[in-house]
Amino acid sequence: TDPLLAGVMSFVESMTIAAATQRIVFGIRNRLYRHLHALSLDFHDASHSGDILMRLTGDINMMREMLTGTTVALGSTVFIFIGMTIVMTLMDPVLTLAALVVVPALGVAVTRLSGQLRSAVSRQRKSEGQVAAAVHETLIGIRVVKAFGREKEEEKRFERTNRRSFREGLRAKRLELALTRLVQILIAIGTCAVVWIGARRVHSGVITPGDLLVFMAYVQKMYKPMSRVSRLLASLVKA
Repeated sequence: TDPLLAGVMSFVESMTIAAATQRIVFGIRNRLYRHLHALSLDFHDASHSGDILMRLTGDINMMREMLTGTTVALGSTVFIFIGMTIVMTLMDPVLTLAALVVVPALGVAVTRLSGQLRSAVSRQRKSEGQVAAAVHETLIGIRVVKAFGREKEEEKRFERTNRRSFREGLRAKRLELALTRLVQILIAIGTCAVVWIGARRVHSGVITPGDLLVFMAYVQKMYKPMSRVSRLLASLVKA
C-alpha cells in the first residue's frame, strides 16, 4: 500500500503543479494579447507579425517548461549541494575547502558565459521571429506570389532569413556546450585537488584510506548538482 500511496501522492502533486502552471500561462497569454491591442499603430507598423506570434506561442511555452521543470530542479539541486557541503565539512573541513576551491571560478565563468548566452539566445529568438514573419507574409499573399510567379524569389528570401536563424542558433549552442565543458574541467580540477591533498593527509596519518574513499563519494555527489546547473542554465536563460 505504501508504494501505491506514494504514487498517488506524486500524481496529485504533479497535477497540482501542472494546473498552477497552466493557469499562469493562461493569464500571461491573455494579458499579452490585451496589451497588443493597447499598443499604437506605430508599434505594429515597425514590428514583424511573426515575431509577435513567437512571443504568444513559442516564448510562452518555453516559460511554461521553465516553471514546470527547470525551477523545481534548480531548487532541489541547490538544496543537495548545501546538504552535501555540510556533511563534508563535518567529515573533514580541509578536504571540503579543497573541493570548494573551484566554486568561485565556476561562479565567475557561469556569470560571464550566461550573459553571452543570453545575448546569443535573444538574437536567435529574434531571427526565429523573422523566419515566422517571412512564412506568415508569404502565406497571406500566396495568391499574389503565384499570380506573378515569384515562388523562386520568395524561396531565396526565406533561405537567407533561415540561414541567419541557423547561424544564431549555432552560436547559442556553442556557448551552451562551452559552459558545460568548462564546468566539467573545473570539476576535474577540484577532484584532483581533493585526491592530492587527501593522499597527503592519509600519508601523514590524519585520515585513513577508507575515510578518503568515503569522502570522495560525497565529493562526487556534491559535484553532480554543479554539473546539472550548467545544463539547467540554458533553459533558464532562454525563458
